[in-house]
Amino acid sequence: MVRADNRRGDKMTAELERLAREGENVGGRALPEVPLDPAAPANDGIEIWGRRIGRTLGWAAVVFLLFQLMRIYGS
Repeated sequence: MVRADNRRGDKMTAELERLAREGENVGGRALPEVPLDPAAPANDGIEIWGRRIGRTLGWAAVVFLLFQLMRIYGS
């Protein structure tokens, strides 16, 4: 069996790895996760409540937009 030229395959693999490192993923997951405040402990009440409030406001916005879409286009 004849094998393909391995140098070309190595170049393509290296290019794909470079694109995976430098490319942007959906949701920004390619970026490293950095803690909000490195000096704050992991169980800081402000950090916990800030995340809870942010998530609640996000879900409230989604529900409001869905309600508006249903109201406008659901006739």
